[in-house]
Amino acid sequence: MIAAVPVRVWWRGIDWGERTAWIVLLTLMCIGLAGGRWWPRHEAHGLVHHVGLIELAIGGDADRTSPTDRLLPPFSRTAHGSLSWLGTDELGRCLGLRLSAALGTSIAIAIAAALVALAIGTAWGTAAALLGGRWDD
Repeated sequence: MIAAVPVRVWWRGIDWGERTAWIVLLTLMCIGLAGGRWWPRHEAHGLVHHVGLIELAIGGDADRTSPTDRLLPPFSRTAHGSLSWLGTDELGRCLGLRLSAALGTSIAIAIAAALVALAIGTAWGTAAALLGGRWDD
């Protein structure tokens, strides 16, 4: 029987480069999950617009365009009062919010790809175990 390794023992056993990689990966996953557009927000016209937790927290909108907010530098306030972490683009859209929304979409696609690979691998492995012969090769 294989014993589970406690996280503390595993963390002490890896070098600093691998620790840095894990910290970056977990940080990006948290930003992507919080920035992903999972939560619906009802607008005045009765339409449903999906936003991320980060957009809800800072009061911004990754799709809002504003000619007065064109090409703002990082960490500046927009005309609507929200903080733009990475500045704005040529249309006045907040680059930080757009990046977090895109990261959420990328994480959703990666999870879907992993689930498809898990299903195909399980089916193939089961067929190889039960049928043997050519399937097993």
